[in-house]
Parts: sequence; structure tokens; C-alpha cells
Amino acid sequence: MNKKLLLTSALCGSVMLSGAALSETKITGGMVLTYQANSEKLTANSSNGMGRETQINLSNSGDLNNGMKYAAGFSLEFDGADTGSSVSNENVYIDFISGNTTVSFGLDHMPNTSQSAAPRVAEQMNTSLGQLATSAEIYEYQPGSDVKESFAVGVIQNGIGGGFIAASYIPKTGDTGGNDASIDTAMGNAAYNLIYNGNFGVDGLNIKAAYQKEEANTTATRDIKVLQYGAGYNFGKFAVGVQVGDTETSTIGRDDKSIEVGATVALTDKLSAGLTYVETDRNTSSVNEVISALQIGYNLGPIAVTASYTKVEDIGAAAGTDVEAVNIRAAAKF
Repeated sequence: MNKKLLLTSALCGSVMLSGAALSETKITGGMVLTYQANSEKLTANSSNGMGRETQINLSNSGDLNNGMKYAAGFSLEFDGADTGSSVSNENVYIDFISGNTTVSFGLDHMPNTSQSAAPRVAEQMNTSLGQLATSAEIYEYQPGSDVKESFAVGVIQNGIGGGFIAASYIPKTGDTGGNDASIDTAMGNAAYNLIYNGNFGVDGLNIKAAYQKEEANTTATRDIKVLQYGAGYNFGKFAVGVQVGDTETSTIGRDDKSIEVGATVALTDKLSAGLTYVETDRNTSSVNEVISALQIGYNLGPIAVTASYTKVEDIGAAAGTDVEAVNIRAAAKF
């Protein structure tokens, strides 16, 4: 965030436990306003409209009285009519930090399968195609079900292979927590993941790898298994990368494999452009789903403006179901 409101230790010291070290609280936020228009071939459906996402982040960090460090925080998200008034299920966490090791409790905080080694200028493809009337695209930037937005305990070990290794255990997918005196009784199953992100000491190199498993929720389904791996390289003005994702879906006998290729160029110090190509092979279909996108971004400092044109051929691996979408976004951070 470019601007931060700091509540100094003098302000927060009165509510701290006796013997605890001084800490610092930060309040940051962000807002995204969007316009999207899409055209869908088979349904003869065209639509357009506005969208918004506003968010406030509260975080605190400092020293514990046992020599360790800590960080804690949560976010409040206020979206448009589709999701109601407010949500507090983003980036909720308490971290205990000792040297290069962090033990974390919370949700939507640990590294997850939403990360990609393929560079982009603007939003990922599922955001560009978020308001379609046809069947959803097979490609998922975050394969699996509810792992990212579920309570987890995790460990991050920095300083390995020029980056970090992270491991998370999710007792129950879909569990965002009840109140302080009850549990979330929603159905869900255990899951875990293991993630690496680093450069092996090579400047400009970006390597990502992840494995995730979610237990089956019925005897008629199977465990969801996700294997991701990819690499990218930044040449200065240019960046290229590829990401591969193999998913054994919950449907027995149906597997998906996506290959995402991205390239970006800095046209000036403020203007960038990028191309993204994603092809997904579903083993039960005779056609592959293909997504291609052109993105342009302009950086105004505290505000960034992006525009994208996205086309999907054979969406859902169904022949002839083509889609086109235009997305314009203005994002502010404060």
C-alpha cells in the first residue's frame, strides 16, 4: 500500500498484555471499480455492467516476550450486490515467527494454488470471465474446492532454494469459522498442500511448484489431487513464463490439464502490455478449451487502470461454445 495510517505503540500500548513488547498497528485498504461486457455465441446472450470491491485491512506486528516475533490481522471486504454487505473471510491470521520459520493460523493467508509463474499485466482469466451465462470455463486459477478460503494451520520456511517452502493442513474445507463460542458446522473434508516458490539464486527466475490433496466427500467421488509446476523469467522490460496444472477431479475418471503461457512487456515506465494463452485438455472430451487474452495496464502510482480483451473457444470443452469478454478496471490503494 502506498499510504498507511499508523497507530503508534503509544496508542495501542494500553490494551497490550503486561510484559509484551511494543507493537505497531497498520490500517490499509483498496478499491476496485470495474466495467465488463461479454458476448456468448450459443446462448445469443450479451450483457454488460459495473462491479466493485472495497476492502479495509487491519494488521499488527511486533515482538513477543519470549524473543519470537508475531504478526496478526484481518480484512473486511465490502462488495457489490452479488455478495451482500460485508465479508470478513479474507486474510485472517496470527503468525508466530522465529528466524526464517513462520507458523500460521488463519484463512486466506498461506501460499496456495492461485499463484502462477506465467506473468500477467491485469487480472487472471477467471476474473475476466466472471459474469457468464454459459457453463463455466474448465480452467481454474485456483484448482480444488474451498482450500484457499478455509481455516488452516501452516508452516513457511524461508531461505530454501532462493525462496520458501510452505505446508498447510486444512481440517475441513469450507470452514470459515463460527463465532467465538461455536464452530462452523458446514460439511467439509480434510486437505493439505505443499508449495515451493523461489529462484535457486538466479536473478529474474521464478519457479513455482505445488501439490494439493482434498479428501473425497462421498463414496461416489474420489480425492481431488492438484499438481502444479511452472517457471518464468524477467528480462527487464520483458517477462515470459509457463504454468502447468494437472487436476484429478472429484468425478471418477475425469482429469483436467491446463497449460498457461504468458508474456509481458513494459512499453514505458508506466505502460505495460501482455498476452496470455491457456489451453485445457479434459480427458473425457474430444475438444480442448482455449482462452486467449490481450491486456494493457497503466500505472498512475496510487491508482492503476487495466483493460483486457478475452476470448474463449469451446468453453467447458463443448464444441462451438465461444465467448468474448471486455474488462476495464481501476484499482486504488490507500
